[in-house]
Amino acid sequence: MRSHAKLHLALTAAAFSIFTKTVNAFHTPVFSPRTSYHVPKTTHHKSSYLDSLSDFHVSQPPPSWSPPPIPTISSSDSTSKNDSCNSDKNLCHHPTFHHAPIDFFALDLLSPPCPRKNPDVGTPCDSYRELCDLDSSSAGSWYCSSGGWPSPNPRSTTEVFYVLEGHGRLTDEDGMGHYFGPGDTVILPKGWSGRWDVLADIRKVWFVHEHDEVKRQNDDPIRVKVVPYHELTAMEMQFSYGTYKIATRGNPEIFSRIICDVGPTKAGSWICTPGGLKIENLNMHHGFHILEGVMYITDERSEMGQSRRCVAGDLVLLPRGWSGYLDVVETVRKLWTTLDA
Repeated sequence: MRSHAKLHLALTAAAFSIFTKTVNAFHTPVFSPRTSYHVPKTTHHKSSYLDSLSDFHVSQPPPSWSPPPIPTISSSDSTSKNDSCNSDKNLCHHPTFHHAPIDFFALDLLSPPCPRKNPDVGTPCDSYRELCDLDSSSAGSWYCSSGGWPSPNPRSTTEVFYVLEGHGRLTDEDGMGHYFGPGDTVILPKGWSGRWDVLADIRKVWFVHEHDEVKRQNDDPIRVKVVPYHELTAMEMQFSYGTYKIATRGNPEIFSRIICDVGPTKAGSWICTPGGLKIENLNMHHGFHILEGVMYITDERSEMGQSRRCVAGDLVLLPRGWSGYLDVVETVRKLWTTLDA
């Protein structure tokens, strides 16, 4: 009898160990840079933004490369006629693009906390800080303490946000709930209504897009969408878009997938191996939050070639019409969102 009990305990412990490792694999945002990947054969889900980043030469073998030397850049704290930096040393508004490190959204730099107007659970207070507002697109950060409130009025915008800290639940108007936590990307479509519950104090970075009404195919409730971290960063979850067609250095390869397509608003993941990329005359606003890696952004019209070093946690918004260069030093993984013209 004792031998059977010991065997049962051993099997239970082994099963629990396997379960724990599986859960950790999906929730721990740690990835090792690699130079080659297995990409499943699949049909490309095209978009105007993704198409602009690829000539679909997927048959070309992965490049052999070594990390290049760090390019020389101007100090982010300097100010000149070509680099109109804000007096805040953590933020720099270049002539045509906006960038801020995650420290720019530290709690003590957000607006003073204000109580929510209509809570029915707890006494939630929220605060925020905006990075920029470009007519129909804006970006920033938001904090809210625990509590809950109804949100009965349909949203007038589409929001894409990334959860830095905390846990919450968004409930659609028919009662379907969507839980989210650190590392999750959440999409709140225009027209959504329902309920907010902040279960543990939340910090997030967000992109908001204003756009016309989107024609609906049926009368089903407009639903929240939650995308976990691994779906944005795991290579096997992406589509290959081949080698970048206007490479200025090396042979950078693009991998991506679309997670949201609501009218003119799109969002997705983007992975790029080291190399130089040239972007010409964007036909849409393009915002992104860097999840992993290191890259430099340089404005084409910058006479002195000023650049910004961008790392994990940074928030960037490139406006419609922007042209410039991206230099990927370490493989970059990012969450992106666009608003088509």
